[in-house]
Amino acid sequence: MRALVAGWFSFEGMGATAGDLLVRDVVCEWLNRAGCPYDLALAKPFPGGVDWQTADAGAYSHVVFVCGPFGNGWPVTEFLSR
Repeated sequence: MRALVAGWFSFEGMGATAGDLLVRDVVCEWLNRAGCPYDLALAKPFPGGVDWQTADAGAYSHVVFVCGPFGNGWPVTEFLSR
């Protein structure tokens, strides 16, 4: 079992809000407490993490998308299709 944590902070230029970043940290803490390993999908300007476009989708049993509004369009549709 391994989770991928993603949100607007995973897509360059998509404008992650302070709320997005705070809830990202809360979700990561919940996963830590549950003993569930995870990777964090990050894009510029956020350092570290993995690139969701090149990560092995088969390596994840769960995907957690943390955000405010969740729309139906790029880049969400491309992300979900992987």
